[in-house]
Amino acid sequence: MSKNYNKFRFLDFCLSGNLTRSHCHVGFFGYDAIWGYEELFYTAFGSLRGIGEIFRAMGPLILIALGFAVASRAGFFNVGLPGQALAGWVFSAWFALSNPDMPRPLMIICTILIALVAGGIVGAIPGVLRAYLGTSEVIVTIMMNYIVLYVGNAFIHLFPKEIMQSTDSSIRVGANATYQTPWLAELTGNSRMNIGIFFAIIAVGLIWFLLKKTTLGFEIRAVGLNPNASEYAGISAKRTIILSMIISGALAGLGGAVEGLGTFQNVYVQGSSLAVGFNGMAVSFALQTHQLESSLQPSCLLCFKSVLQV
Repeated sequence: MSKNYNKFRFLDFCLSGNLTRSHCHVGFFGYDAIWGYEELFYTAFGSLRGIGEIFRAMGPLILIALGFAVASRAGFFNVGLPGQALAGWVFSAWFALSNPDMPRPLMIICTILIALVAGGIVGAIPGVLRAYLGTSEVIVTIMMNYIVLYVGNAFIHLFPKEIMQSTDSSIRVGANATYQTPWLAELTGNSRMNIGIFFAIIAVGLIWFLLKKTTLGFEIRAVGLNPNASEYAGISAKRTIILSMIISGALAGLGGAVEGLGTFQNVYVQGSSLAVGFNGMAVSFALQTHQLESSLQPSCLLCFKSVLQV
């Protein structure tokens, strides 16, 4: 029996178990669970807008899940995805608000690059500490989430007044910076579906090629399996860990930019770490083997929650 078969059997068992438990809980309070499930699926799939919202939510989830997958292949448990995503969101939105007259194609490219760089820098810090000091990546990345959260909130409070609509929230970015497009809105019943889903699809192909077809990808997988044997074979485990964390953070940063410029179209003070960061980690962690494939499958389930909140 193949590992993939066992993997999907396990997920099916978990899903059916949760549905059964939910059915019992709803029935205990005197409600019709079947009606609840019908409403859930109708809200998600019963209209073009609902389908569009699913694709809207999938974009950042896939990007952040890919970030977690890359770090995991190097043996690094990256819990700092919410902070890395927030860094990409804050700095890309700041750039967009500061340059309202920049041509749209150039603006989109710049916000993508800024989000990648911001997330990559935040991801590199725990990577360097792990590589050279042997610190626990779990502790450092959790701490980095809070550091980015409070530094980001303080940075937002320093924005010029002309780009703020309140003390804690900026105005919306201009039409040159938003990831939403009129043709996608018309196609999906005026949903918030945006070009972020296309970024995610491209990223899936690029990361697959990186891990499967390049020397760096082989080094990442080798270090994740056995860093000591990799060092003996001439692979620098320190360099590989740092690079994998930069790539991981960059993908999470782009996911944060897609969430911010694609869904909310502004930036505001956060009360806690971004939920989309932890959800993206769950998407990738749901299937521990062949994590690139997992980024596309469980993300659909987590999108239901986002659709129902619209």
